[in-house]
Amino acid sequence: MSKPVYDENDTLKENDLNPDRNLGIFKLDIASKKITPITHDYSHGYSYPTYIGNDEDTDHEMLLIAKTVTRKDIPMNYKSEALLRDEYDRHPATLIHKLDTVTGAVTRIGFNNSHQTEPVVIDDHGLPLVVFNQWEHQATVNRFSLWKMQIDGSDEFMYFGEEASISDTQDNLYSPRPIRSGKYKDYVIMGQAGRVGNATGFISEGSILMTI
Repeated sequence: MSKPVYDENDTLKENDLNPDRNLGIFKLDIASKKITPITHDYSHGYSYPTYIGNDEDTDHEMLLIAKTVTRKDIPMNYKSEALLRDEYDRHPATLIHKLDTVTGAVTRIGFNNSHQTEPVVIDDHGLPLVVFNQWEHQATVNRFSLWKMQIDGSDEFMYFGEEASISDTQDNLYSPRPIRSGKYKDYVIMGQAGRVGNATGFISEGSILMTI
């Protein structure tokens, strides 16, 4: 959710703390309809929250999120203090992080020179496996595909895409979702669609794919 943010003492609402309208993570109490912010750093964008269970030590609710980063987060990756942008220096690139919903502590587990988005957790023979979107730029291939990594960020590799699929299409793969029950339990369902020319937007119609 993105909205203007003001200090509680700014009664006239003269100083917007979120002028860039960066997205934040909020919690909605269904009974009271009260919305409470979980993130408070409006210099970054936070998106795609996914609940992954409670921390074993603190019992705090934990989320996987996509978050923008700066040199402060990855000091050896680039020189600019500004937000990390994609390989074309066009748009701020998000990487996968873990978020403690009680303390607000954020831990980066993803690393890439372009976007990582839409993380979900699937069961991999009793162990949690993070599946997410990542911009794939190999030779002439330019598209979003599905990647995987362990919950601590290790063992990152393609899950479904140019190196893992028999299809030679360059359509984007997006919005992975695990199937929780039924005949196809533990399969992952995803959308597939092409882009309009060189634009980054998806066309309105596409296919639904499934893999395991």
